[in-house]
Amino acid sequence: MFRRWFGGNIERSYQEGIELFNKGSYSEALAVFERALGQANDSTHPYAALARFYRLEALGRLGSQLLSAGQDAEALPYFETALAEEGGYPDLHFRRGVALLRLDRVTEAEQAAEAALGLNESFHEARVLRAMCLDSRGEAANAESELSVVRAAGRSRPHALAAFLEERSSVPTREELWEHLFDEQARQQRVQRAEQAFHQGDWSTSRDLFTQLVTENPQFPDLRLKLATCHYELGEDDAALEHLDQALGRNSSFADAHVLSATLRLRRGEIMIAREHYDAIDRETPRSPFTDYGSAVCHLLLGDLEAALADLEPVVDAPDPPALATHLAVCLHGLQGRLSAAREISSHDRNTDPRVLTDLIALALYGGDGRWALELVERLGSKDSLDASLARASVCAADGRLDEAMDILDSASGNAAEHPGLILLAATLRGKQGNASSALRRLNGLLAIDPSMPQVRRVAARLLRGHGDHAEALQKLQEERRLESSTLDVELELLFCLRAAGRGAEAAEHLAQLNRYFGLEPAVRLQDPLRWMPPLSPPTSEPVASASSFHSTPV
Repeated sequence: MFRRWFGGNIERSYQEGIELFNKGSYSEALAVFERALGQANDSTHPYAALARFYRLEALGRLGSQLLSAGQDAEALPYFETALAEEGGYPDLHFRRGVALLRLDRVTEAEQAAEAALGLNESFHEARVLRAMCLDSRGEAANAESELSVVRAAGRSRPHALAAFLEERSSVPTREELWEHLFDEQARQQRVQRAEQAFHQGDWSTSRDLFTQLVTENPQFPDLRLKLATCHYELGEDDAALEHLDQALGRNSSFADAHVLSATLRLRRGEIMIAREHYDAIDRETPRSPFTDYGSAVCHLLLGDLEAALADLEPVVDAPDPPALATHLAVCLHGLQGRLSAAREISSHDRNTDPRVLTDLIALALYGGDGRWALELVERLGSKDSLDASLARASVCAADGRLDEAMDILDSASGNAAEHPGLILLAATLRGKQGNASSALRRLNGLLAIDPSMPQVRRVAARLLRGHGDHAEALQKLQEERRLESSTLDVELELLFCLRAAGRGAEAAEHLAQLNRYFGLEPAVRLQDPLRWMPPLSPPTSEPVASASSFHSTPV
């Protein structure tokens, strides 16, 4: 589902096999997948796992074709070969049971139905197959008891098989039930509808269709991944994580499930758990730009900027690197004092996104590069966000144009009169203009709302000291010391500690407070996890899990 970054002979063979598989050329695909497996030096290689999975799927499809054509004896070896390699899939047991029942091997057919139900007790078709076996042995009452379970399930969650059974008062014949038990066309149409909605981004419809498929085949991890993706796109994080956890419980090497799980955990601010998922991918697969980027974001959000940049370097050095990764590299270089490197990388990017440009302005101000800051403000133009207003005013102030800076802040404060960042900057500028009284009134108002933020007292003390009110200035600073207030560096360290301790909600609240006061500080701007969410790549054309066949556990 996500973009894969691996290559080699086995990948080419796998892709050739998938093309044949998608065309319905299952015999040819089977041979190619077997060739791919022969090329794998490591059985845990992602494409080896995929080739192994689709080889079994091809065996199941070939058996199903023969079963649909009434060639039951010829179909059996395909099901049995696949089951010998992977026996944990109820649909495969069911189809084998159908073939056995039609060959009048009733006891073996019943055992196959029981094996399917042992893996999935909600597998209605397998329960009806067992009822048919019981009826064939003359146990009509027991057969009817099995069918009543299917009817009752259909009342709480309607399905076509239950509706058909409700219309009858006795056990149907094999012929009457056959098209309902083994309606390949209807099943394929359902899968195709789910897949089509998924690729069109119709997440609500796709979620509902995949929910039905997962209900029937709860052990298929790739089905759960598709359903989790739908929940993710709809903002239903808890539901997405539940399906991902179950998929990974079935196959701990399922890299795509680790990727989406890590992305979700980043979105929730659960940085340590996200890093565990990226580490799990690295243990199972070759390193990839996607996991390097994810690891870099985790290091950034835990305060290790050097490690973040080290992870990011191979990503941005690759041909056509993602814009998000390139911008993060620019920010990391600038924040670590390498402003020339930041300028060099950003010079190739003419991005006009106001938030990106504001990041760069913040870095230029942080590094004392007034010329670059002025160039960036010109590119920013007349964007009217609070961030943009702060950036323009800060650059004007750094350039000595205090009146112009105040005009920008006065205009912006009309839409955000209580924005701490605007108030703090305006107070600082008013102090430089000799108008401290109005600034102090606003600062005292901020202290009444939030007495814990040290920056407010520092600005107030500086204004008081500048006008000779030394005693009151000293009182402000002593209050700060009694409150054990600290520097921005300490506040950031608190953020990193909260994240490392798994206290994501507290970390998010603390970051929100820092952003209100230090919104133009690059060290704070970079700490919003949502800014660096690794984007999901477009879905591939790989086949989706089908309720009409069994499924293995692809990586």
